Amino acid sequence: ALYLFLFLVGIRGAEESYNFFLNLFLAITPISFAIKTACGKYVEGVMLILFRKPFEIGDRVAVEEVHSDASKTGASTWFVENVNLFTTSVRYAVTNEVACIANSSFVDNRIINAKRSPNALIRINLRFGVGVQTSKIDLFYQTVQEYAKDRPREFLQLNGLSASSIEAELGYIEYILVAQHVESWQQMG
Repeated sequence: ALYLFLFLVGIRGAEESYNFFLNLFLAITPISFAIKTACGKYVEGVMLILFRKPFEIGDRVAVEEVHSDASKTGASTWFVENVNLFTTSVRYAVTNEVACIANSSFVDNRIINAKRSPNALIRINLRFGVGVQTSKIDLFYQTVQEYAKDRPREFLQLNGLSASSIEAELGYIEYILVAQHVESWQQMG
């Protein structure tokens, strides 16, 4: 910039060169502020894909806001079909829809990669009437434990049965049954 200024001073004179640089500065400054955020997000997306490598082609991923609570039924999953520096193409596992997502939109989100997650946890919500005796619930749990134990190719273990909410006015108590499957989250249908 200094060489250009000195060159223009030699050709046009100091005042004309000064006016040229002032006008150039006044034109470039607002544009640089306008594109600063967009360029920063683009660079963040490129850095995410190049260095963190949160997923590869064929991975099953879910994208959630960082501060959102996990859904009881699990996150919606997408299969990664293509990754480049600008975008990632994904296919929705349930409906087969295809979407193209800017890599910069992944930066501020939580990426859950099912392929990199070990054995899947299966959560089943169950409702028992308020009047059901705890001995019957214990018998149910023992039966489910035996079922899981008899199928070592499907289940690693039964993690537990616990009450998750009491809906006395509706007449039931909701329990959650958790079992650890042999397959990874990637293979779970």
